[in-house]
Amino acid sequence: MDVHHRPTLKVMFVEDGIQISTDNFARQVTLEVPGGSGTVFEDNYFDLVPGTSRTIRLIHATKGNTVRVSAVSAEPVEVEIP
Repeated sequence: MDVHHRPTLKVMFVEDGIQISTDNFARQVTLEVPGGSGTVFEDNYFDLVPGTSRTIRLIHATKGNTVRVSAVSAEPVEVEIP
């Protein structure tokens, strides 16, 4: 693990929710819907190590809204709820 390399988040929708992985340690991975929408995340504010992924269920997700996934020192990634 390179502590000087900024993590790159990979985010994709899967049947059970949103799957997140990273190429380097990601501190405080955070999910949000900008502007709010009533979407509830099964989990939030967690650390993620490289070589693993985490699938987070979305509850009351509204099709067409955007989910922003970010972490300390990582560029945020935005994906639209299908």
